[in-house]
Amino acid sequence: MYRLLVVDDEEPIRTGIIEGNDWNAMGYEVIGAAGNGLEALKIIEESAPNIPDVILVDIKMPVMDGLELIERVRCEFPSIRCVVLSGYSEFEYVQTALKNKVTDYLLKPTDVKEFTLTFEKIHSELDEERRKKYEYETLKKQIRDSLPLLREKFLNELVRGYSYDIETIRRKTEYLGLNLETEHVRAIL
Repeated sequence: MYRLLVVDDEEPIRTGIIEGNDWNAMGYEVIGAAGNGLEALKIIEESAPNIPDVILVDIKMPVMDGLELIERVRCEFPSIRCVVLSGYSEFEYVQTALKNKVTDYLLKPTDVKEFTLTFEKIHSELDEERRKKYEYETLKKQIRDSLPLLREKFLNELVRGYSYDIETIRRKTEYLGLNLETEHVRAIL
């Protein structure tokens, strides 16, 4: 289940977005709603480390508008996906949103199918990111667990006279966390 924050200054629209969609069926949990960017930023900061995965944000809002919120989120919480839901299709807004790498820009009123497809696509992308992160962490753990054996194998090869050039020895000792560049290393057969 991915976490979603809804940000829109119009309360009926916020409520409609939250209650008018089967977020659970799409794989999302609505963790909150905010009426402006400043409120949203506060919710995000207070929810750390469980920050939202996705923010659905309007552009025109009082106090802090959606574009400024997106800019701040990009700097402070780069993993959060931002989807703009706006009644404004002016090129300047779209251009600024794209510059800040929004995931999508939807216009109000939004077609339900397009809206659903957008969030299904984001869900798939987030699943793929999680899968890759899990694989990376698993590989990292396997390497970390095998380091003692790799160190022993490398040192045995050195003692037995396996010939490595100096650069290869330097790279391998660095990778394996060995310090052989000291006057106190001796090999005894």
